[in-house]
Amino acid sequence: GALLHDVGKSQVAERYRAMRMLATKHVPVGLVLSPIMPEVTDDEAILDETIRRAGDAGAKWVTSQVLDLRGSAGVKVRLFLDSFTSPLGPRYDAIYTSGKGRTADPAYLERIHREIVPRLAAKHGLSDTSHMLTSGRDPEICLVRQ
Repeated sequence: GALLHDVGKSQVAERYRAMRMLATKHVPVGLVLSPIMPEVTDDEAILDETIRRAGDAGAKWVTSQVLDLRGSAGVKVRLFLDSFTSPLGPRYDAIYTSGKGRTADPAYLERIHREIVPRLAAKHGLSDTSHMLTSGRDPEICLVRQ
């Protein structure tokens, strides 16, 4: 437990160091929060700390993507949740109500992408570009197509 925690902490610290090094070389640096997993990595305090640290390391923008359960990701997450008694199974059933249980509820997505991440990005001086990485209908603002 403690060893894995320490390894995880050093990997995270190494990522922030890399961001800082790139930013000092005038390479545009940003933060991609993906996937945000409901009830696992969507805690506002954790997101706040992550965005703050990225900003401190020179990031200029942040984008977010909530876990999408289409394809193999959905199968793997469901197998994981079903492999032990966990309150997450029913919570995921409730959150992933649209798209035959594969995409998060629109209200949840709205809260993450239109409220929490933009507010935290602004708090730490970063631009929020989440709307640009969707498969949105407007080709002028869509950077990635699915």
